[in-house]
Amino acid sequence: MPESSLRQVPIHVNCQSDARVNDLSIALKELRTIKDVLDWCLEQTPARAIDEMVTQDEYTHDFIVAFDEDCYLVFDTT
Repeated sequence: MPESSLRQVPIHVNCQSDARVNDLSIALKELRTIKDVLDWCLEQTPARAIDEMVTQDEYTHDFIVAFDEDCYLVFDTT
């Protein structure tokens, strides 16, 4: 399946700074798969860990990542 036909992973950014929300939303908009999310987490300095995985059903999982002390990312992956 061509990458361009994959849906974008919905990402919810919860930060104290609107500028940070905007910057992260732009930086993360190309993530398309669970692998993309995991690769992105590992590429960060320092690497980010998946703090929690919430299973919605057999196909959908939410990954919660603490980006820093006041910023959390939630990836809604299928």
